[in-house]
Amino acid sequence: SPSFEYTNYTILTFNKEWSAKYFYYEPDTDSLLSKDITHKVNIDTLFAILVANNIFSLPDQHSLKTKKYSYNPETNEFIDSNWAVDDGVDYSIEFKVGDLYRQYSYSNPDIYADFYPQVYELRKFANIAEIFNEWTKE
Repeated sequence: SPSFEYTNYTILTFNKEWSAKYFYYEPDTDSLLSKDITHKVNIDTLFAILVANNIFSLPDQHSLKTKKYSYNPETNEFIDSNWAVDDGVDYSIEFKVGDLYRQYSYSNPDIYADFYPQVYELRKFANIAEIFNEWTKE
């Protein structure tokens, strides 16, 4: 389960072949541990799935248009149904390809994707988060 006190990292590198390491904090300590997860999945396939979910081109969550309106037939009005989650899990993606470096983040993408189904970027990032969560779980 996610830690609310510490950050976990998955680092993928490619230098003629893939390498993947998972960094995590040992529970109830300040010890940062790592394990090689290169052979847990076929990284070429994983990478193709990440690309299909737009990992390199998704915008930051804060730039998404997440307005949702509901119609009240009694008043003939549209009502803004903005909504926010106060806690949960934050994700950050960082990558460097050649000289290109980029970082973006999402908070609770699965919850927001359910609330704003018209915002496909939320579902794409929720897919990416699930891929990494499944890959790195014990």
